[in-house]
Amino acid sequence: WEELAQEQDIKNLMGTWEKARDSHAYNSALFLTQFEERQLQYEVRFAPTDNHQEVVAIIRDVTAQYTANLALAESEKRYRTLVEHMHEGVALTDPNENILFVNNRITEILQLPKEELLGMVSYDLFSESENQEIIQQNMTGRLNGQHGTYELEFRRRDGKKMCILVAG
Repeated sequence: WEELAQEQDIKNLMGTWEKARDSHAYNSALFLTQFEERQLQYEVRFAPTDNHQEVVAIIRDVTAQYTANLALAESEKRYRTLVEHMHEGVALTDPNENILFVNNRITEILQLPKEELLGMVSYDLFSESENQEIIQQNMTGRLNGQHGTYELEFRRRDGKKMCILVAG
């Protein structure tokens, strides 16, 4: 592996090896290298032996996991950008209707700050008990695998009533 590792990686690995030897504890390190025009990622784990005089090194190729994590991070970034900049308002709730996420557009529509919306129970936004019943009925359906669209009436702080189409 020394032929694959870069000088700084070798120094880091040796430092991790010394920590494992001196502390008698498991330690690990990651290093990245180029091999035949491919970028490789390795995990090296060090474990002291029972007599604490030696350290065993286990080297594992984690390139596929590393590549998958990079692709996932890029996908999450694209998705977040899409959701944050779309024209529709988006809110994500948990099974108890606690609001976990809102995009900027829904804060504009409702004229409520993101900080106020996050953690709020969604049906508390709607004063009419009829709206609250509709939300609870639809949430029960969603928990049972049913999806649908329904309308709710919302009164903004400025008194203006709005009809909101909810899909979930």
